Amino acid sequence: MAGHRRRRCRPVVGLLTRREREVLRLVAQGLSNQEICDALWLTMPTVKSHIGNLIAKTHSRDRVQLVLFALRTGIADLN
Repeated sequence: MAGHRRRRCRPVVGLLTRREREVLRLVAQGLSNQEICDALWLTMPTVKSHIGNLIAKTHSRDRVQLVLFALRTGIADLN
């Protein structure tokens, strides 16, 4: 089952922009929207837009599922 899930996630990773992957890494590290704004010099509406796009593209329900997606696909790790 895990292998099937990983194969299904791979094509989605190719749809993510460089900036979306950056935002996803920071979400996976547990940063708040404001902390992401500060780290990437983005406005709050831009960060919220990126997170909304990430949730839609990855078919996630929430930030927790985004983090699981990031871990499964290697975008983020536990270190």
